Amino acid sequence: MGESQPEIKRMTAKKKAELVMDIFQGKTTVAEVSRKYDLTPAQIEEWMEEACRGMENQLRARPKENQFTATWDVLDNLKRVKDVETVIDLGLKMLIVDKLSFRLGFELKYDNVPPVGKKKTDTTTTAGIVYSF
Repeated sequence: MGESQPEIKRMTAKKKAELVMDIFQGKTTVAEVSRKYDLTPAQIEEWMEEACRGMENQLRARPKENQFTATWDVLDNLKRVKDVETVIDLGLKMLIVDKLSFRLGFELKYDNVPPVGKKKTDTTTTAGIVYSF
C-alpha cells in the first residue's frame, strides 16, 4: 500500500498548440520547452510535424478531414415507356488519422415499375473503414 503511483503528465491540445506557435515564432526553442516541461525533444518535434500537417490540410481548397458526396442518377428504360429508375447515393467520409477514414453511406433506389416480387423503393446503408494509399 505504501507504493507511490507515478505522476501522469498531460498537456492539453491548446497548450501544445501555444508552445508550438511560440517555437515557430522564435519566442522559445525546442530545448527550452523540453527542459521547462520535462519533455523529450522528439515529443515536441512530433507536435510540430502534426501542426504542419494540420495547417497544410486546413489551407487546402477541400480539406481532407471530412468529405460529403452525393450523386443522383436517373435511368430511363428505353424498352418500356414511363419506366424510370432513380438512384440517390449519399456518403460521408471522416478522417480518423493521417490516411485512415471512416465512411458512412446511404443509397436509395426507386423503380416506378419494379420487377415482379420487388418493392418500388430499396435502401442500403453501409459503414466501413477506408485506408488511402
